[in-house]
Amino acid sequence: MLDIAINTSRLERFARDLERMAPYPMDEIRKGNKEATDATRDAIKEFTPKREGKTVEGVVSAFRNVGSTEVEGYIKALPIPGRPENLFEMLDRGTKPHEIRPKQARNAKGKRTALKFQVGAATLFRPSVHHPGTKPYHQVARGIEAAAPARDRAYRNTIRRIIYRLRR
Repeated sequence: MLDIAINTSRLERFARDLERMAPYPMDEIRKGNKEATDATRDAIKEFTPKREGKTVEGVVSAFRNVGSTEVEGYIKALPIPGRPENLFEMLDRGTKPHEIRPKQARNAKGKRTALKFQVGAATLFRPSVHHPGTKPYHQVARGIEAAAPARDRAYRNTIRRIIYRLRR
């Protein structure tokens, strides 16, 4: 299961120090954290292979409490019904060559089951197939790197908004 945390603990400490002067910095920090997390999520989705449409829909951002006052943004890939639970990681890291077998060795009547697939106009049944493996897409690393300017901009704007409000 993919779980990428975007830690803003330095900004959180900065906001707590400012909170003694004014009541709103934590809200601004949370807003900036959401902008940064969403920008990273969108970049990861952009690099995820389009042929895996449901995988892209399953990449979501959310927030969780860390300690008593800090909130951490994170990105995770939700499992897709009917697909391998670790499909997103398989796309990200690639797979080695492997053998694919049917889930059940025998059906309800006691007969051996087989894999069924189309090759051109022919329908083939095989007890197992050899999968050549897949190349890695590295969508997580590429997305995190591509989103760096957007994250920096979100944090800079957050600090500017806090300073602007303090001046008023």
